[in-house]
Amino acid sequence: MKKLKYIVTFIFLALPSAYAAPQAGAGMQIGMGLPYIGQGGITYQFNNSIGLQANYNVLDVSSGEASVELTMPEILVTYHPFQGAFFLAAGVGTQSLEVTATETLTNNSIMAEVDSATIIGKLGWMWGSDDGGFWFGVDLSYIMPSGDDVKITAPGVSTSDPNYQDAVDAAEEFGETAYPNITFVRIGYIF
Repeated sequence: MKKLKYIVTFIFLALPSAYAAPQAGAGMQIGMGLPYIGQGGITYQFNNSIGLQANYNVLDVSSGEASVELTMPEILVTYHPFQGAFFLAAGVGTQSLEVTATETLTNNSIMAEVDSATIIGKLGWMWGSDDGGFWFGVDLSYIMPSGDDVKITAPGVSTSDPNYQDAVDAAEEFGETAYPNITFVRIGYIF
């Protein structure tokens, strides 16, 4: 079993490093994942080890009388430890959540807004970026929010109403809860 562990580690870290890391240059990228369905940004690679990314992530879903919009701009420093396809990244961002719902019977609506700073850790792979041009990648992020600012707007609903209190509790919990983001596909171009 220990030998299998070493083989898997070699496959995921050493073999992808046979594909060179991106060379110096600027580029752009788009991606799709969960919970952030839409992802886009720009990247600048200083050399084959260190890079910088500025990205914007969005989830926008509506169904009937309810909607959710989650956005997060982020700035990341990327590091290719083996100067290959595998990379680690760390950075900061600001997430904003806006949730609205309307009760159809009374037509009362409630909107919860949560803004918080985030610290982001990421690992992933970028294949095909070693000679510029198009590249493909996947990654996994861990997003840790802090310092949440919660605003609840509910005209016609008392602040002592259980529904109002539920919205406050849920918004505060979201602003303090860390979560992963999985990018299933990321396509980019380095000039």
